[in-house]
This record gives sequence, structure tokens and C-alpha cells, in this order.
Amino acid sequence: MKGPEASSPRQQIRRTGPFGLSEAELLSVLIQRSRLGWREALDTAEQALARLPAGLASLREATALPSATSPYLGLDPWQTATVAAALELGTRASEAEAEDRWPRLSSPEEIIAFVLAMNPGAGGPGGSRADSGLLVLGIEGSLLAMQAVPVVGDSRPPLIHAYQMRAATVVLWLYRGTAPEIRPEDRACVAVLLEGCQWLGLELQALIIGPGGQWLPLAGLGGSIQ
Repeated sequence: MKGPEASSPRQQIRRTGPFGLSEAELLSVLIQRSRLGWREALDTAEQALARLPAGLASLREATALPSATSPYLGLDPWQTATVAAALELGTRASEAEAEDRWPRLSSPEEIIAFVLAMNPGAGGPGGSRADSGLLVLGIEGSLLAMQAVPVVGDSRPPLIHAYQMRAATVVLWLYRGTAPEIRPEDRACVAVLLEGCQWLGLELQALIIGPGGQWLPLAGLGGSIQ
């Protein structure tokens, strides 16, 4: 709402908190300066998000180097640096929370145990079954993010893209309810992810999980966890 009776996003945050604001409104709070009114800041924020190929999902990458990306976003270096600092704080807060909730995963056995615990439908009748998913791990095996859904058709999955600055390894797990075997669709899925990981400079590790918790690496398609 940008009519004459509208209140600025900053005022809305002071009254009711940030939860009901749009992405553009939140961004406008960060980039507003004394010489820039809130309506102009909101217009600038909307235009900046519209320039990003994946919208908010690619904002971190676009603000990683303020001096290089400011003209592309339509922001000045001060605004871009402010946004980058806010994103960094949010990421660190999320990681600190995740470290308290999730274990470190440094071996196939730990990964499989975690996957089966989080997806009770895999490996047994009933429940909500997930046949594949991604785990994004940090340098020491800290779990940064997970996405327990099939990943096809996108060489740069948003989940990986958002964590590329910290991720060390992307693990693709594929659950098989019968004897573990490599299927053509498995290779196709790994090939798509491998392209994206290579583009981001990340290692891809892939596991096929059998019904008894055994695992089979997809050798030659991104490596395996040893």
C-alpha cells in the first residue's frame, strides 16, 4: 500500500513486527537513507528484486561484492553493503540455531541414520515416504539445509544456491525400497545436480540407500563418501 494514508514499512515494523511485510518492504527498510523517502526506497527495492533471476533466492550472491553488483541492482555501494551485512547476520543466526538442533554428519552411516529418522516412511510401510532429497553440509559436516523432495530440471537448485558461500558438500540421497540399484533416473538426477554443483564450486556426493540401511555410491557421478 503506497497511498497517502499508508504508513512506511519501518513504522509497520515498530507497531506489529516484520512478519507481515513483503520482501520488497523489508528490503526497502535496509536501503532507505535520509535523502530517500520510503516510497522511493520501496520502488527501488521492487526494481532490484525484479532484476534478480531467482528473486530473493539470489540476493545473497548479488550482494556478495557490493562494488561490482551495485549498478546491476540499481543500488549504491552503501545500500548494497547494508543488505549484505543483514543477510550475513541472518545466515549466522540460522546456522547457530541449526547447530543446536541438528547433528554433524561426517560418514555415510550418520547420514543414512539421519535420513531414515527424518523420513519414517522410507524404509517401512506407512508414513509420508520421501524417495530422494538433498543435504547441504558445511566444512565440518554441519547441516546447513535439507530438502527432502525430488530435484529435477534445475541445474542450480535454490536451496544449494542460497548456501553456496558456506557449503562444502552437497549430498544427494536416493532411497530404494528393494535391493539397492542404480536406475537411469538416478543418473539423470545426479547429472543435473552435478552441473549445478560444478557451477557453484561445490562437491557433490551421492548415495543410494537400500532397505536395510546399506548404501551404494554413484561412482563417477560426483564421487562418494568414504
